[in-house]
Amino acid sequence: MRVLMFCSQFRPIVGGAERQAELQARALQRAGCKVEILTPRLDRAWPATEEIEGLIIHRFTFTDLTRTSGLRRGVGIVNLCIEGAQVARAVWACLRGFDILHAHLASTLTPFALWAAHAQGKPVVCKVACGGADFDFRSLRMASALGAVLERALVRGVDRWVAVSGEVRNDLLRAGVSGDRIVSIPNGIDPSGFRPRERSRLVRRFVCLGRMNKLDLATLFAAFDELLCNVEDAELRLAGHMDVAHLEKMLEAHRYARARTTLRGFSHAESELGWADAVVLPSFAEGMSNALLEAMTMGLPCIASDIAPNREVLSDGAAGLLAPLGDKRAWSAAMERLVREPETALRLATAGRARIERDYAIASVADRLNALYREARPQATTTRSH
Repeated sequence: MRVLMFCSQFRPIVGGAERQAELQARALQRAGCKVEILTPRLDRAWPATEEIEGLIIHRFTFTDLTRTSGLRRGVGIVNLCIEGAQVARAVWACLRGFDILHAHLASTLTPFALWAAHAQGKPVVCKVACGGADFDFRSLRMASALGAVLERALVRGVDRWVAVSGEVRNDLLRAGVSGDRIVSIPNGIDPSGFRPRERSRLVRRFVCLGRMNKLDLATLFAAFDELLCNVEDAELRLAGHMDVAHLEKMLEAHRYARARTTLRGFSHAESELGWADAVVLPSFAEGMSNALLEAMTMGLPCIASDIAPNREVLSDGAAGLLAPLGDKRAWSAAMERLVREPETALRLATAGRARIERDYAIASVADRLNALYREARPQATTTRSH
């Protein structure tokens, strides 16, 4: 099976979606597939073609008027047409040596990749990265005046959809995608790449990973401030994309938390998880959190916001604690529970690692994707005729 993965952005830009695309690509390669990445060349300093540890990345010339001309108003539809033509041309040229196109995210660029693939009679698989308030289609509609048109094109044209969670599947169904075209395949992780932590010390160090503007940090800071009234030596680290000045201002209102909280900025997840005793993730919305998967793989107990994707990953609380968004007392109580009950922390850490090995190992994810590709290929023409 020869798979061309299309990503709206990719290395050297590395976010959650990009990390998953690369993990899946490498796992599929190990399973015997030919996999390469196609992505816009957002910076002329980036090489047009690059091979990183056996994975080939093709970057095509890409002009975005809002970036190159400084214009912000009055160019939306024109800019989208220019971008779309570049995407369609690149997909048309690159896809000839492949059997299938796998798009990561339903972005404004994805319909143009879809049309180019179908012009060659090649099936298209599209993975939806997020549901709920950040559902890909909702973001698509907000991004362009033509968003509704692009959404309809995707709903009609994509041959198979990958839903990373039950919430994403339900959102796709509500958008009009037929259930027989949706396959539930979660994000994956390589358990061998993370060594489980030794549970030799009590829980005192909490880490929060991710894009900070997607997290309920007001509640987390208030909860941590309350925790410090009872556990004076607790520490909190935040690592990821953040506005440091804004977060420092938020912390000013919490006299205990501001002295025991460190803002790390972007950092390697594994080093932060190696420092931590537990992970806190007060996310407003998720597709499927890489931070949770990584923490569970490391054998760390987790506390996450009680939203559908987190409930799914944490097995309704059997593999981690859940706390309601906005409830500082519930978050403080959950953190203190891990501090006061080392047996609970150990039980959750063990259950989390076992769940990763059973349900989220990347090799299993790759096998399911490979089966999906083979199913989609002979039926693509039939699906589109409907």
